[in-house]
Amino acid sequence: MFKNYKSKPIIRSAYLITDKDIIKHFNDKSEVLVCTEAGNIRANASIPPVAGDYIVKLSEADVYHCPREVFKERNVLTALKEEA
Repeated sequence: MFKNYKSKPIIRSAYLITDKDIIKHFNDKSEVLVCTEAGNIRANASIPPVAGDYIVKLSEADVYHCPREVFKERNVLTALKEEA
């Protein structure tokens, strides 16, 4: 029997893809390289990313593409200020 469980609130580390970024596809589009002004981000992607989508980093080994609509449903779109 299934039971309901509350999820733990978390803070996600994510990058918003911009029009200035260059997106390169690898491995039959299951992996992408997003070339940004700050450096390159390699991520898993089940669909091709576009500007306005996000790259989410859960750990060094778990970095993935998240479409804007999905990210918007699950997160607050205002980024937190960096702690000093």
